[in-house]
This record gives sequence, structure tokens and C-alpha cells, in this order.
Amino acid sequence: MTRTQLAGGVFLTYLPAKKFKTSLLSAQFVVPLKWETASANALLGSILRRGTVSCPDMGALAQRLDQLYGARIDGTVRKKGESQCVGFVASLIDDSFAPGGERLLEPAASLLGELICHPVTRDGLFLEEYFESEKTNLIDAIRSILNDKRSYADSRLLQEICTGEPYGVPRLGNEQITAALHPQLLFDAYQEMDAYRELISTARLEIFYSGSAERSRVEDALRSALADLPRKDIAPPPERTPSGAWRAFFPPWTNFYSGRAAGRTRWPPCWSTTSSSTRPLWTSPGMANCASCSTPTTTGCTSSPLRPFRWKAGFRRPAASTVRF
Repeated sequence: MTRTQLAGGVFLTYLPAKKFKTSLLSAQFVVPLKWETASANALLGSILRRGTVSCPDMGALAQRLDQLYGARIDGTVRKKGESQCVGFVASLIDDSFAPGGERLLEPAASLLGELICHPVTRDGLFLEEYFESEKTNLIDAIRSILNDKRSYADSRLLQEICTGEPYGVPRLGNEQITAALHPQLLFDAYQEMDAYRELISTARLEIFYSGSAERSRVEDALRSALADLPRKDIAPPPERTPSGAWRAFFPPWTNFYSGRAAGRTRWPPCWSTTSSSTRPLWTSPGMANCASCSTPTTTGCTSSPLRPFRWKAGFRRPAASTVRF
């Protein structure tokens, strides 16, 4: 697997694979999660999927995809850490299985580029009917989370734990914010076009390809497809800082999250100084730190007044080399 930069803020991750009958091509704009923009970005992805200048409706898009032997391009809205990923995922027959050795990568990449760079518009604005339709669908999708109690509980937990932090923002945004995006249709549609231009010109674009095509061919196809992609001041990736969820499950007295960025193991340095039958355990809050490794006092530290813990029969001790963050 290799990662190369195609343009300013545009990166390609290439994973060669010749054992599958289909190829995967994904393009994702990565932006920081914010309450103010999460709903607008999620709505933009749905509107862009409705059509292009050459294929102005879903019927024309379906016909174009049928010419690629039933290829699929689906819009995606994902949440990865404190970033929101908005884009498309294309699945198509791998060129090695196409009839007559026909090449499908280039037309699929071209269509993907059209969806991103040349959406269907009217007088410089998104089509009103597409806009209202996708807005209703987004509100319905946000409301439907209530029907999945596990997902709803998880979402509410993160919102409470990470209050005021990007990690607590849902990937689809908020129903109230979504409904309030457009008090006046034309003005809000114009605002949305500004949001679209801001997204495609400043957000980092991550492209992933997995298939049998050579890397040079994939790069050439993508450069040609995204030739009209505007690029200016690219937003830097967000800093990886401990979130509220991390602090909630691993409070400060454990020193778990403080060593996360440095790649430290879960266990303190004194782990390696103890025997295999007296591995240290983390103690409760309020206990003094270990004098030798500056971590909370553990039952295996030499400075601990507690009796060392011994693993009982049937207990499987995790290996120190595999328990990492």
C-alpha cells in the first residue's frame, strides 16, 4: 500500500489487489466536525449525488452507470474521530474481468470527478427540488436514530461526555440546525453554494483505490478527472488531542490518555521489571504515584505496600506488546 499526493491537499492511497472481481474507488473530503457545519456538509453530499451537468437527474446517472456494467456510486457521510468525511464510494467491475479487456477505471473516475466538480445547478444555485427533497431525507435520517436504541444511547452518551468538543457532534448534525438552514430558500441556497465551494476548495481530499490497475494509471485517471477541482488554502488536519470520552473512561489519575499520543503501552514501565506471575494492576483513585515510573501505584511496583497480584488458573494475561493505544 502506498500513499501519494496528487495535488494540493489531494492524496491517493493505492492498495493493489488482483484477487477480487470488483475495484473500489473512494473520494472523501475530510473536514473538522462542527455543530455549525455538520448538517450542511451532510446535506451537500446528498445533493451532489443527485446529478451532474451531463447527467442532470437520477435516471441519466443510472443510465451512465449501466454503461459501466452496473457500477455503483454511493454518497457517504462518516465520522472519524473529530473529523467528518463527506464524499462518494464507487464500486465497479475490475478491468481484468471486463469483457474484451475494456477499461472501466477511467470512465468511473471521470463520473466521480463530475459529481464533485460539476454538480447540476440552475442560475448558479442548487436545484430547489433537489434541495428540499434531500433536506427532508436528512431530517428523517436524523429522526430514525431514535428507533435504534443502541445507536441513540451511544450518540447521547458521546454528546454528554464530550460537551463542547468536536467528538460529541453527530455525523449527520442536528435536526433543529438542519431545519433552520433555510429560512429563505434562495438566500440559503446561495449560502449552500458558498459552503460547497468552501468544501471542495479548502478541505483535504482523501482518495482510496483498491484493484488491479497500475498505480501510474490510477494517478493519471484521477488527475484528469479532478483537473477542474479548485484548490486554495487547504485546511490542516485537526490536532489529535484526548477527547472527553477518553478522559471519562480513563480518568487523569490513570495517566492512560496522557501517553496515548506518544504511543506508550497501557502498562507502566515497571511492568517489565516484574515477574510473569506478578504483573501490576492499576489501583483506585487517590493512591500515590509509583516512585520508580511516575505512574499510579500498582500492586507490582516495588514501592507499593500492597501484596503483588497473582494470576489465577484460567485467567489469560494480556501480552504487554499487544495492549497498546
